[in-house]
Amino acid sequence: MSRVPPWAVETISPETLDRLARAALEEDVGSRDATTEATVAPDAGAVGTFVAKQDLVVAGLDVAMHVFQAVSSRIGWAARAREGDRFKAGDLIASVSGPARGILTGERVALNFLQRMSGVATMTRRFVQAVEGTGAKIRDTRKTTPLLRGLEKRAVAGAGGLLVEVEVDTPGQIEEALSNGAQMILLDNFAPDAVRAAVARIGGRVPVEVSGGVRLENVRAYAEAGPDYIAIGALTHSAPAVDISLEVEPA
Repeated sequence: MSRVPPWAVETISPETLDRLARAALEEDVGSRDATTEATVAPDAGAVGTFVAKQDLVVAGLDVAMHVFQAVSSRIGWAARAREGDRFKAGDLIASVSGPARGILTGERVALNFLQRMSGVATMTRRFVQAVEGTGAKIRDTRKTTPLLRGLEKRAVAGAGGLLVEVEVDTPGQIEEALSNGAQMILLDNFAPDAVRAAVARIGGRVPVEVSGGVRLENVRAYAEAGPDYIAIGALTHSAPAVDISLEVEPA
């Protein structure tokens, strides 16, 4: 495990995490986990260990913990990581202990949250690494999973802002936007060469953001064109879930 610099992430209240956890459990098992009740003795105990099956950046630990707490207050949780920590394949991420029935009931939902959020964080890290040294910063968009925006944006750890941002589709709209009070310019679907020209035209009067058509294989070209920010919808709408397993053994 290695640590990356602390992320400026928004706080998600315990009440919100509990609500998300309970809604996900209701969707997955409903009022009772009939399979677990039929196959596991009520007094059986277990210990479960979350293991990274690939190199990844972890996110979603607190919501995974809330899943188990929602199932049973007797389930203990011990994290070996914080949001944004990097892990190698085979590293231990967290562990749970307590009633076997409760651990198995919460297993799938906790993994779904952890794998999804860690997938977003891992995808983000790849984009950040691709533009290192250029001065451009990676940001996310509103293309998020319904009801999970807070978690996904925290996984991205994108810095927000209250600037008045104006989107332009052509170079000719830049001066109009600036003359009408734009405090940031969003260049939508500009090629890298067009971005370079637009950045020069704006001349540092306001920050510049780029969006549209940006992929991992071309993000460095966009970054080297000189924008302040690059917004990437793929961070949240196309990030694959990472491979994490929960290995459960009798206590």
